[in-house]
Amino acid sequence: MDRTGEDLERNKKRWENWISKHPDLFTSVHRGKDWAQLEIGVKDVTEKLSLKRGEKFLDGGCGSGIFLTELIKKAQVDAMVFDFSASKIRFAKENFPQINFLIAPVEAMPFKSFCFDKILCYNVLHCLDDWKRALDEFLRISKAGGKILIGDLPSTRHRHRMYLDSLIGLLSSIGNLGKLKEKWDYIED
Repeated sequence: MDRTGEDLERNKKRWENWISKHPDLFTSVHRGKDWAQLEIGVKDVTEKLSLKRGEKFLDGGCGSGIFLTELIKKAQVDAMVFDFSASKIRFAKENFPQINFLIAPVEAMPFKSFCFDKILCYNVLHCLDDWKRALDEFLRISKAGGKILIGDLPSTRHRHRMYLDSLIGLLSSIGNLGKLKEKWDYIED
């Protein structure tokens, strides 16, 4: 196995371990289990990519699929989605059977060149050892004049609202230790 293959296997094991500890829809989106925060992220991405109905859209590293399903509802794009985690894809298919999820690594996508109008890679690249290879792949599959959005957090104006919501939730949980523990369950060991 070459270096890239070793890196992919290591990343798969790390991600599968994370999923096994946190088997819920919000694991791959953010750590709040909060629909309002999810909506903030969806609005931010929709605005940044100027998503329009019918555009060919790719979510590279879709995780549980929750972010994409909300994005499809809002922007009505023609979406293709994938993640390299077989466990997460099984989980996504169980929860969103109407979407065709694929299993593939971001560093070697199974798509023709120049086929997507808009591409999203959200909360993925920091997990990769060879993120430059992933960027090359996104450039390869993007149409001329297309847009690629790579990121981990929403813009500042949206992020402040997410932080405030999290702080309010944390403060209101202090009186309930069970609820407080739930909020901190997403911290890796």
